[in-house]
Amino acid sequence: MKVKNLKTIELKDLEQECNYMMLKLLFMVLVATISSLFFNELAFAKFDIDAGVAAATNPIIAGIEAHWGKGVILTSTAAALFGEGDGRQRAMRAGAAAGAAGAVVLGVIAMLK
Repeated sequence: MKVKNLKTIELKDLEQECNYMMLKLLFMVLVATISSLFFNELAFAKFDIDAGVAAATNPIIAGIEAHWGKGVILTSTAAALFGEGDGRQRAMRAGAAAGAAGAVVLGVIAMLK
């Protein structure tokens, strides 16, 4: 009697496991079908990478070109105010900071264009 009960329980468990696996397989097939349709549409889409890069960088370049002088002045002023040494050394550091900041900003503008 116990043997029949064990076989019955095992068959019920096996049936539940089979139903679960079939449901899992059906879900995977559904996901694969939907994704293949979606990615197929993406493959035929026309992406203009140059237009995307231009749309992303043009506002940044315009802002840098419009305000780079203010950044150079602020950099040289900070170097003059917070630098160590006498007035002559501070003035030399301010000039070096202005030259370096100007070169960096002009290099960034040239790189982004």
